[in-house]
Amino acid sequence: MLFNPSARLTSSSNGRKRWPGNVVWYDIIVVYARDTADNQVKDFVVEKDNPGYAATKIGGKMSLRIVQNADITLTNCRVSEDARLQNCNNFKDVGKVLAGTRNFVAWAGTGNAVGAYDIALNYALRRKQFGRPIARTQMIQSMLVEMLGDLTAMQLYSIRLGRLIDEGKVEETMAALAKYYCTVKGRTCVDWPATYWATTVSCSTSMSCATCATWKPWSPTKEPLRSSP
Repeated sequence: MLFNPSARLTSSSNGRKRWPGNVVWYDIIVVYARDTADNQVKDFVVEKDNPGYAATKIGGKMSLRIVQNADITLTNCRVSEDARLQNCNNFKDVGKVLAGTRNFVAWAGTGNAVGAYDIALNYALRRKQFGRPIARTQMIQSMLVEMLGDLTAMQLYSIRLGRLIDEGKVEETMAALAKYYCTVKGRTCVDWPATYWATTVSCSTSMSCATCATWKPWSPTKEPLRSSP
């Protein structure tokens, strides 16, 4: 997005932004844009009733439906100098904000992985096949250990990143790596039980038996969950 100084105390902006979360409900948003006067990135507070501002919800999403993403359009959106956040004067300043948001995303991926592991572990302990819980089979144990190893690494990444932020020692590459690792591994932890358990816990023979007749694919349960260590 570009901001063009059109008067001493007023700037105007034109541009578009896709995917910001939940902005359809916000009374104000912070827009990062390049100031054409000095080519530096700065941030401006834009109110939702600004005539040059429009936000529309993105529909038909298949994932992360808890967040209502939107399309933002700025058309000759005018704001005063008072609406500019004075301590953000270049992209390096923006990077400090990005480090914090990447920390949030890393923790979100970590939380999803912990939830998926707890559900998978409790299901494996309750689900019985051939007279014993499937958690006693090496194949299921291997998946659970892989999940636990990944989410433990994610927790350490997130905790360390948070401490570095508190100490003022975090760098953009650290935050970006933590975000990448935790989101990728988070998807892996959620994907494993949903993808593989539907086949690995079923009988490998073609014989009909009571166990196979009552088998159901993996799915979350409403029963109380056993907390993992």
